[in-house]
Amino acid sequence: MQTTTPMVNGDPNRTAGLLVSVQNEGELRIALRAGVRWIDVKDPSRGALGCPEIDIATGIQRTMMLENTADIHFSVALGELSETPLNDLIHYTGSFADTAVFKIALSNCCNRTDWRGLATTLAKGIGNPNRLILVHYADAKESAAPSWCEILRTAREIGSEYLLIDTWGKNGRSLLDFYSVEALQSMIAEANALGFRVAIAGSLPLETLRSLASLGADWIGVRGAVCDGPHRTGSICETKVRIALAKLSKPFADPYGLHVQRSSQKIQSNTAGANL
Repeated sequence: MQTTTPMVNGDPNRTAGLLVSVQNEGELRIALRAGVRWIDVKDPSRGALGCPEIDIATGIQRTMMLENTADIHFSVALGELSETPLNDLIHYTGSFADTAVFKIALSNCCNRTDWRGLATTLAKGIGNPNRLILVHYADAKESAAPSWCEILRTAREIGSEYLLIDTWGKNGRSLLDFYSVEALQSMIAEANALGFRVAIAGSLPLETLRSLASLGADWIGVRGAVCDGPHRTGSICETKVRIALAKLSKPFADPYGLHVQRSSQKIQSNTAGANL
């Protein structure tokens, strides 16, 4: 398994890789059987990036290592930076093999002056800045999370390789309710120009995946869309996982009218003027 955050590989027709969040070993085996190349572990009952119990998450990583899945990427959600003592987060990450990467979310950090320092210390505690993924919540106002520009600036200071654009509220609204496809394309292009790779997620319907893949994100993350039932806390369904993979592995088509033209020009931040 890689020691840094992953890059898309494999099928040249695939415009983005599929990340699937699992909550137990049964779901892990469903995702692996379907052919998922990035396994993320979270506890969906604990929020958008609910941190799983340590025994569950480390057990999933051990199973992956025993299954000889060295070419499959592995991440763990750490929850919200504002809700767990920093030393506890660092101790938690130390229980994993160094191939694991960690996602940290930033709700209720907007009005804190110390969150950048905490994120930097967490990256150092993990041991490699490439193993920490900062999460930008599209619903930043509702979640009191930092702006996109602040995320970019802090990720550069830390030396991260990857960013995740997601949603905090799991209430029926998706990423597309907060950002247009043009805005997402602009954000992804801006992050790419600064050297970051980008994953997008946030209650994305299956029927939008193929079109969203054209926007330049390296990975698209799902959970609720591949669950067997209406709730993201349910079990994932192998058929739905395979449908999601198929949508990302076929040549791009745009039956849902989401496509926008990709530009070779540098796209300015919607928070232009800040020092990144």
